[in-house]
Amino acid sequence: MLGGLGWDTPARAAGSRAGLAATRVPVPGTHPSWAVPARRFGASGVTAGTVNLRVYLASRDPAGLSGYAAAVSTPTSALYHHYLSPDQVTARFGPAPAQVRAVRSWLTPAGFTVTAVRAGAAGAYAAARGTVSAARKAFAVTFAIYRGPDGRLD
Repeated sequence: MLGGLGWDTPARAAGSRAGLAATRVPVPGTHPSWAVPARRFGASGVTAGTVNLRVYLASRDPAGLSGYAAAVSTPTSALYHHYLSPDQVTARFGPAPAQVRAVRSWLTPAGFTVTAVRAGAAGAYAAARGTVSAARKAFAVTFAIYRGPDGRLD
C-alpha cells in the first residue's frame, strides 16, 4: 500500500467500529508523488495477496508533549534540561491503553492478525497482517502497481 491512513484524534481511535470507519483520514505526506495514473502498471488493481501494515497511534496529549519539548529546550524555563526517560515519555504522553485495545479489537474482526503492538518514546503502533481484500474493505482503499522513478514496479 502506498500511503497511510490514520484517525484524526486519539479519542476517535478508541471509538466504535462504525465510528472508526467514519473518521479515517489520509496521513499527509505518505503518498509517493510518483504514484500517479500515468505511472500505473496495468489496467486492473491488485486484488490478491497479503498486506503487512501498521496503525500508528497518536499521543494521548500532543499539546502537552509539544509543550514539554519546548520547555526542556528553553533556557528560561524551570524544566530546562529536565529530560524525561523514554519510559517516562511513554507513560505520560503515549497512547492510552484503551486506545491500543480499541485498535486491536478493530483490526481482528476486520480480518487482520495483529502481529505486534509497540509503544515507546518514538511512537506507538499496532502491526498486522491480512489479505488485500480485507485491507480494501477495512480502509476503503484500492491497490495498484506503479512504475517508480527508478523504473522498478512497486
